[in-house]
Amino acid sequence: MGEVYRARDTRLDRTVAVKVLPSHLAQNAEARERFEREARAISALNHPYICHLYDVGEQDGHNYLVMEYMEGETLSSRLLRGRLPLEVALRYATEIADALDAAHRRGIVHRDLKPSNIFATQHGECKVLDFGLAKLEQTETGSNAATVAAAELLTIPGSAMGTAAYMSPEQVRGEELDSRTDIFSFGVLLYEIVTGALPFQGKTSGMLADAILNREPKPPTQLNPDVPLELHHILSKALEKDRDLRYQSAAEMGADLRRLKRDSEVDRLSAASSARLEAQAPQRWTLPTIAISVAAVALLVAGGVYYRSHQSAPLTDKDSVVLADFENKTGDSVFDGTLKQGLSLQLGQSPFFNIVSESKVDGTLKLMGRGSGERLTPEIAREICERTGGKVTIAGSVARFGSQYIVGLRAISCGSGEVLAQEQEEAASKEQVLKALDSGAVRMRGKLGESLSSVQKYATPVEATTSSLEALKAYSLAYKDIVVKDDNPGAQLQAQRAVRLDPSFAAAYGLLAVVYRNLGEMTLATDNIRKAYELRARVSERERLEIEAYYDQIATGDLEKARRSYELWAQTYPQDFIPPTNLYEIDMILGQYDKALPKAREALRLEPASGNNYENLAFSYFFLGRLDEAQATIAEAHAKKLDTPNLHLLVYLLAFMKDDTAGSAQEIAWSRGSPGIEDVFLDVEADTSTYSGQLAKSRDLSRAAVASALHAKQKETAANHEAAAALREAFLGNTAEARER
Repeated sequence: MGEVYRARDTRLDRTVAVKVLPSHLAQNAEARERFEREARAISALNHPYICHLYDVGEQDGHNYLVMEYMEGETLSSRLLRGRLPLEVALRYATEIADALDAAHRRGIVHRDLKPSNIFATQHGECKVLDFGLAKLEQTETGSNAATVAAAELLTIPGSAMGTAAYMSPEQVRGEELDSRTDIFSFGVLLYEIVTGALPFQGKTSGMLADAILNREPKPPTQLNPDVPLELHHILSKALEKDRDLRYQSAAEMGADLRRLKRDSEVDRLSAASSARLEAQAPQRWTLPTIAISVAAVALLVAGGVYYRSHQSAPLTDKDSVVLADFENKTGDSVFDGTLKQGLSLQLGQSPFFNIVSESKVDGTLKLMGRGSGERLTPEIAREICERTGGKVTIAGSVARFGSQYIVGLRAISCGSGEVLAQEQEEAASKEQVLKALDSGAVRMRGKLGESLSSVQKYATPVEATTSSLEALKAYSLAYKDIVVKDDNPGAQLQAQRAVRLDPSFAAAYGLLAVVYRNLGEMTLATDNIRKAYELRARVSERERLEIEAYYDQIATGDLEKARRSYELWAQTYPQDFIPPTNLYEIDMILGQYDKALPKAREALRLEPASGNNYENLAFSYFFLGRLDEAQATIAEAHAKKLDTPNLHLLVYLLAFMKDDTAGSAQEIAWSRGSPGIEDVFLDVEADTSTYSGQLAKSRDLSRAAVASALHAKQKETAANHEAAAALREAFLGNTAEARER
């Protein structure tokens, strides 16, 4: 409102802009109040991104404002030529956020933020204009003021619909307004400048109001595929219909925008650097090279869009990858840990990807002085990657935009921090998120260097393993319990929950079988591995090999067939430590301790952060009578802050053999009160007591072992302890006692 003229300030010799209230509005009290309100608001502010006010006055009945003169155009004019480049939009957005923060700190709410009130100067910066509807929060309160403001917006001739499209829900409802109404309007403006379209539209004012109050906008990537996931999150939060869920200040929103702007600039610099290096490389073309290039183009056209972003592959099959925890921006805890597990399943099925294990990650965290199981931010994941000699970290995120979800993946070089590949996928609903994750991960595999034939061969989607997010989360927790914490009872509970949620979850049955086997419950282990075996058509190649090998070992007891299965697994996935670990176990069962030793060493080489691998190597030495080497292996594990129940058990046995009564007692005391551990120690102590000739004590300990196992609801383990007691009696010639057991 008002007419603007270019003028010359003769006293200060500068060009200025003079805004004059038109004569036909001079007698309109409402128009004069709005004009004076703008003067008061601007005079209270002095900010580089707000148009400066130099003077205010009245002459010959005409009110006027003398303001800073700028050359350029409003954003509304600029948008007539289409959406802004992302780099420009982010720069303007951070400047607008700073301007709003300055106004809000002075208690001034703009209430009419829109492209026509943002001026883009020729110097590349923007200025916020027209504070004619601004109010002071502390002096103008109540729903009446808000209703008046809404009425003004809807009754300005020629601009009602355009202005109303930027109104907040509370503004549409005529409620009391605060600075958060500007946040919503800013979100609408930002959406428009990055997509070229308004988020809320309607042919009538009623339809527009309904859209603002009740409808969700289209995800920005549907209109502009270059919009990054972080900007999705910013827009989603700014456009929350409930202002309590919205950004609570312009400063908060500005911080997120500056962070995104910084990260975007880093990405551009990395890309530019790579491009310069490629441009500087000499291009020597020969006839054979041209022929190969033509053939490559033909293959590309025939095979669809499949390419690598660099001339040399970022990864090889000898490199390792660290997975960071996903950044969950949805507020839904079901995604916590779940999508990382899903990504691990998708990438891990390929022999090309060597994912740093959970146990190695946890061990490295401890060496870094961090807590076990600490959340892996991209920064922490990158440090772990460097410490473990890895090549790439992959970080993911999930955000919600209305009813839709956005899944993002980013692969980063551990050494340089360069972004090597990134993907972004949309999911129409929560149930489609795993499918979106699969799509993004498959494309990223190609970009990081995996061959097309390999991607196509190892292409089982995560949804084939399980379509249930809740089941996948339970599986993820079970996996961590057994691999990181060596907590079989905890893993049992989570794996049981996974199969309850998804009765066709083959991998969860397989994990449950391993847990039961570790707990000595062989009947339950057999039942679960049989179920996994029946469902193996639904799993990836890696999972199929694992299930078939466990089936041969646990269900059929055919150790030689199991050996062949593990050898095939090792041949297909040579960086996986589980095959040599289980081949070691088969040799130990057969009493072939000399053959078991190199397999234990190989497993430890592949996974040096595993306490279980240290205990296997130590037991190999122990059964070969190389007690000093067993002791040294335990000391090395302890130096790495690795600890398992079986390491404690071996320390007990070594102390017993050295007549170290205090050392033995210390380990026995450590085991007391631990379900699934205490009974094993009691049973072994019964063995050593028998060996020492303390038969009465041995019988007491045997009964205590049985009771402890029953208390832990491990009936089959209790029966095994009874059988062990009977064997001890029979060994001593006490046949009657043996029969009673």
